[in-house]
Amino acid sequence: GPPALAQTDCFHDTPIFASDPSGFDDYFGTGISVDGAWAVVGASTFHDPPLADIGDAYIFENDSGWSEFQIIDNPEPNAGAVFGESASMSGDWVAISAPRQIIDADSHSGTVYMYYRDTGPFGSGNWLLGQTLTADDGAQSATHQAYAQFGGPLAGSHQGVSLVGNFLIIGEPHWDNGTYTDSGRVHVFGWNPTHSAWEGFQVLTPPSAGNFQTGKLRPLAITAPKR
Repeated sequence: GPPALAQTDCFHDTPIFASDPSGFDDYFGTGISVDGAWAVVGASTFHDPPLADIGDAYIFENDSGWSEFQIIDNPEPNAGAVFGESASMSGDWVAISAPRQIIDADSHSGTVYMYYRDTGPFGSGNWLLGQTLTADDGAQSATHQAYAQFGGPLAGSHQGVSLVGNFLIIGEPHWDNGTYTDSGRVHVFGWNPTHSAWEGFQVLTPPSAGNFQTGKLRPLAITAPKR
């Protein structure tokens, strides 16, 4: 098994807080991901009156201590979108989901936003929106559904997106396969350097006897090693 951690390997650092709490139940910490000296923290029910639960996300940097580096607002602020419910960071990319975002008037269809860190000699160093993904961008002619919640967490998990190197995994827990309600499916995206874009690679669906949402197929393990 894995080596045991000594007491000195873990410690309680200074708590971090959002610099702009809305005064409502923001749920700061809904989606969290850390990679090296960077962290992303979602506040999925952040309010921007009169819009409720549009969500927000915060980038923190550890430079002799964690401090807020940037606030990422919901780029498509619809009430109830819960931007920041899931987040995953790897290298210079971070995926942030809004699983209840409206797509073509279909409620709770869901969207995942891909941000990259603007590095290089003329880069600002800020995290910028690089691509917006929906189920319509998935492989195998996938299309979005109302209430399918692309980017929402699968049953038994609090994570709806997972980003590792050149691979991105996105859950869609309430997708209906036409026979079973909330059967769910998982989208696999890969980074295409030729097109400089995240592209649908594969869609994983459960066998007819079960579904991903209710947990009948748990545990589901997907590894995406760096290429």
